[in-house]
Amino acid sequence: MDKRLKNISLRLALRAIADLVMPRVCAVCGRRLLLKEEHICTFCEADMPLCRFESMSHNPMAQAFNACIAASGDETPQPYGYAAALIYYSGDYRRIPQAVKYRRNFALGRYYGALLGRKMAASPLWADVDMVIPVPLHWTRHWRRGYNQAAIIAKGVVRGLTEKASTSDGCAGFISDHKGSETKASLRRDGTVLPAFSVRLRTDILRRRRRTKTQVHLHRSERYANVRTAFVANPTKFAAEIPEPPKTTATLGKLRGGTADGVGGGVERKRDGFRGFWNGAPQKEIRHILLVDDVFTTGATLCACEKALRAALVKALGAKAAAKVRISIATLACVRH
Repeated sequence: MDKRLKNISLRLALRAIADLVMPRVCAVCGRRLLLKEEHICTFCEADMPLCRFESMSHNPMAQAFNACIAASGDETPQPYGYAAALIYYSGDYRRIPQAVKYRRNFALGRYYGALLGRKMAASPLWADVDMVIPVPLHWTRHWRRGYNQAAIIAKGVVRGLTEKASTSDGCAGFISDHKGSETKASLRRDGTVLPAFSVRLRTDILRRRRRTKTQVHLHRSERYANVRTAFVANPTKFAAEIPEPPKTTATLGKLRGGTADGVGGGVERKRDGFRGFWNGAPQKEIRHILLVDDVFTTGATLCACEKALRAALVKALGAKAAAKVRISIATLACVRH
């Protein structure tokens, strides 16, 4: 047998057979893909216009987003929102987000969403992200299209963020369903228990209550007015994110060999159908919310989403606690500013 055949996995063998029936083509240039190429060809991948915003706390995208928040009239002190995007929305590379949005290429959206998530996970700016929320569609548009492209990309981002944790800490990652109920804990290699709360994908908190006309043909000054009141967030969903603290620190801490103040102990606790672990750490708080969309143009839609989330946080946690929550954004592509 040819030695080259021994190095081909079953997955590549099946792909080779599938390529004979329905050849895959590059999402950017349309060239036929080789066996080991994923979604775009090697030449287009080498020339990909990467933004590299994920390691910059202040970048043009973040400045535009925070300026939009300030221009909307909100003078409440709040943490500076970070921003990250994978590529610039220019040239033939526009076809990548367009393929996800208009041509149902879900695999492409998840693949490059995960790539963006891995790049973000390598930066300390995103280390405290505990919730990922995609920009929602109106229910009529979602019913007509059949899917939400932002949710597809957000799933990839969550996967990329948790893959980094899995590689470094030996944990399996933390992903919830749309109700946020399938949260799981794991163990580090040294045997310590990881928290039962980490990056969660939530599609049930933010809702588009009003169908708006498309933003494509609107002037920059008209975009925010078009979506200003289009979104609403459910404050009870945020309140449910905060688990009840243990009854007594001393009692729970001693159950697993902890000290009188609870440090060093670990207690398994069940609540609302999932299993949580407490090891003397402070009560869990919402620290960093990540909004995900397909393309960043002026930031009007993401700014309107931020306003809705901020209002719900104030109702759920109070003004003082809500002011500590950072709301950042991530998109697959960004228009050059």
